[in-house]
Amino acid sequence: MKSRNIAMVLVGLLAAVLVLGTGCQNVTPQAETPYIAVQGAGQVKTTPDEVQISITIATETEDATAQEENAQKVQAVIDELKEIGLTEEEIQTTGANFFPRTRWDDGREVQLGYRAENYLQVETKQLDLISAIIDRSVAAGAERVGGLNFMLSDEAKENLLEDALDSAVQDARSQAEITLRALDQEVAGIKRIEVVKEHSYPMLQSADMMRGMGTEEAQETPIIPGEVDFNINIVAEFFIR
Repeated sequence: MKSRNIAMVLVGLLAAVLVLGTGCQNVTPQAETPYIAVQGAGQVKTTPDEVQISITIATETEDATAQEENAQKVQAVIDELKEIGLTEEEIQTTGANFFPRTRWDDGREVQLGYRAENYLQVETKQLDLISAIIDRSVAAGAERVGGLNFMLSDEAKENLLEDALDSAVQDARSQAEITLRALDQEVAGIKRIEVVKEHSYPMLQSADMMRGMGTEEAQETPIIPGEVDFNINIVAEFFIR
C-alpha cells in the first residue's frame, strides 16, 4: 500500500510539471518597441588656455663633473623661470640621464667623456609668458626648448561641455531623422543617450630654440597659439514610430 501511494504521488507531480510546461510554452513574449541607434559628434573650436613646454638642459665634459655642472645649469634655468613669474607648481622635472660618451676607433671603443641631461616641463596658463620662457631658458643654459603643446584646462572643458553636447545630440537626431525618412518612418522619442568619449586635440607647435643662437634673434620669439578642438561623441537610441 505504501509503495502504491508513493507511485500515485510521483504520477501526480509529473502531471503537474507537464501542465506547467505546456502553460509556459503558450506565453508569448512582449515585442520590444523598435528603435534606431546612431552616433553623434559635437565639436567646439576655442583658444587654448594652457601650454606645455619641454626644456632640455645638457652638459658634456671629459670627466664625471658633467652631472654637477649640469645641475647648476638646471638651477639657473629654474631661477630664470621663477623670475619671470612661474611658480614651482608650474615647473616639473620629467627625466634625467648621465652616461659615458664613446666612439669606435679601429675596432676599439674610445672614451670621450660624459654627458648629463635633465628634462624640465613647464605647464602653465600664463600664455603671455611663452616667449619669455623660451628665450630666458636658452639664455640661462638650456640646450633645447620646444615641443609646445597647447591644451584646454579642465575648467575650460567644463565651460564648453554644454555646447559640445548640444551639437552632438543635434547631429545624432539629424542622422536618425534622415535615415527614418527614407524608410517612411519618424522619431517617436528618446530611448537612451550615452556619452562615449570626450577629448580635445592639443595643438603642437615647433618652437625649437637652441643654445648658441644669436642674442638678437632669440630675444622675442613670436608665438601664436591658434585654436584647439573640443569634441564630444555620443551614442543615441531613438524610438521609431
